[in-house]
Amino acid sequence: KNSVSVGTWQIFLSRMVKYLFLLAFVLSTVHGQSEEEVVKDLALAYVHPLTDLPPPHPKVSTSYIYPEFPDKKFVSGEVVKVLLGFHNGADEPLNVTTIMASLNAPHDFSLHIQNFTGIGYNRVVLPTQQASFMYMFGPDPNLDPREYLVAVTVFYSDLSNKNYSSTFFNGTAELVEPSSNVDTRTFFVYCLLSAAGILVVYVANKAFLSVKKNAGRKASKMERGTSDGQDAVNNDWIPDHVKLVEQKQKESFRKRQMGSDSNLSS
Repeated sequence: KNSVSVGTWQIFLSRMVKYLFLLAFVLSTVHGQSEEEVVKDLALAYVHPLTDLPPPHPKVSTSYIYPEFPDKKFVSGEVVKVLLGFHNGADEPLNVTTIMASLNAPHDFSLHIQNFTGIGYNRVVLPTQQASFMYMFGPDPNLDPREYLVAVTVFYSDLSNKNYSSTFFNGTAELVEPSSNVDTRTFFVYCLLSAAGILVVYVANKAFLSVKKNAGRKASKMERGTSDGQDAVNNDWIPDHVKLVEQKQKESFRKRQMGSDSNLSS
């Protein structure tokens, strides 16, 4: 039966923690320790399963595949599924108990950024047989999109309860943002740039029209001033007797002109 018992491992750990705290409380009462000292001692005594791994079985081979993320680009906030292929090449059955994983800093594998919950299986794989196990984990959506080191380990034991472990994936994976967020952000940036471009064109066009309009007004004023200066001749400086002589000459010229015209007509 290829089923995943997620709650078995968590229930076991929670009960163990309760028993440890109860035992520590009893011992602290006897030895006169404070509660803070007890908690500190328990924290120092607890060792994470991924910290001190048992060795792998020499007759066990493993393979893996990320069915939804074959390129190892995990989407932030989405569950990652990894399929383990477990081959028992030993002469005795092996009991696959748990699979756990961790997300580590790319520059220092010993720096654990996120430890994922272990999933219990308790499935026996007979000699020369192969079995598959699906493990799921979810990277924290608050983590920065970048590359991380991911380690996924399977724990198993033989008939004598000797423990083994095999890290079937230990490599680099990239955490990326969801495509919808990227598309929304890109669309917003495009809209912002378009609005800025339209605003710049509007301001430049308005400034150009204003400069053109002011230049037209200045040119119109200059033309009107020049025309008025040419048509309006000031004759106040000419003496009156000179004006009278000029007027008589114009009348005499006009009469001679009229007489010349009448002779030509006759």
